[in-house]
Amino acid sequence: MRFLLVGDTHGEKDLGKLRAPEVARLGLGEQDAIIHLGDLGAPWRKDSDDVLKWWQRLPMQVIICLGNHENYGWIARQPVLRR
Repeated sequence: MRFLLVGDTHGEKDLGKLRAPEVARLGLGEQDAIIHLGDLGAPWRKDSDDVLKWWQRLPMQVIICLGNHENYGWIARQPVLRR
C-alpha cells in the first residue's frame, strides 16, 4: 500500500493534478490511498457537490482530514465507511 498526501484542492486546476492519467503515472491503484489534508471542496462554488462527488469516483480509498473550506452540509449527508 502506498499513500499520496494532498491538500487544498479547491478547483479544477488542483483536481487536474489528480486526473486518471496523473494518478496512473504515479502508479497508484485500488490498493493505495490518498490522504487529503483538508480543504477538499469549495463551498462557495455552485458546483461544490460535483467536485466532492469527483473524489468518490477515485478507485482508491480516500481518507480526509477536514479543513476550514469544506461543504459540511454535503459531508454530513454522506455515509461513514469503515474498512
